Amino acid sequence: KECAVLFPAGKCKIASLTVTDPNELLKLGKGEEIVSAIWQAQPFRPDGVVKLSDLMDEILIEPTVQNPWFSTALTNLTFGRRFGETYAFGAGTGIGKTDLFTQQIQYDVNVLGQKVGLFFLEQKPSETAKRVAGKFAGKCFHVPDGSWTLDELKAVIKRMDEDDRIRFYDNFGSAEWETIASTIRYMAHSEGIRFFYIDHLTALA
Repeated sequence: KECAVLFPAGKCKIASLTVTDPNELLKLGKGEEIVSAIWQAQPFRPDGVVKLSDLMDEILIEPTVQNPWFSTALTNLTFGRRFGETYAFGAGTGIGKTDLFTQQIQYDVNVLGQKVGLFFLEQKPSETAKRVAGKFAGKCFHVPDGSWTLDELKAVIKRMDEDDRIRFYDNFGSAEWETIASTIRYMAHSEGIRFFYIDHLTALA
């Protein structure tokens, strides 16, 4: 391969044998395989160099809207969320980033049937659970406004637990990225989770 890259395109061909030594083929009475290998030698092309014709099948795959947001407008703007991509939201304190996330989490679980991994680094998992449960029930379980009862909260939490689609990360006061990344890998491979929420990124700084 080191020599082959020195030749103009198409001028160098590489023959492939079923064994490493042509003489071995002769001893086995398979000398014709040597001749066939020479005539069937393929033009050398380094790994990673492709032509349009090599890509045609993949090119002609029509783009589709993937995992939608709970907001139709946001889905239309982004054409949905694609696995393997990261989406970051920035806004001032108290604007509603966490509220947006919990609304989306509810949608992912209830509408899309997805499992989610939640890394809320500046509040306890119990507080996060209350906020997410509030989206499931249409109640503000994290606010003492008299609009809900403990029985209602308990019933929603029990239903969420039985559905078993949510995992929380309890950081025990630690927000080291290496630990979080390792936990994400575990959730992805062992729990089959593909949607992850980290709130908020500045906690990692």
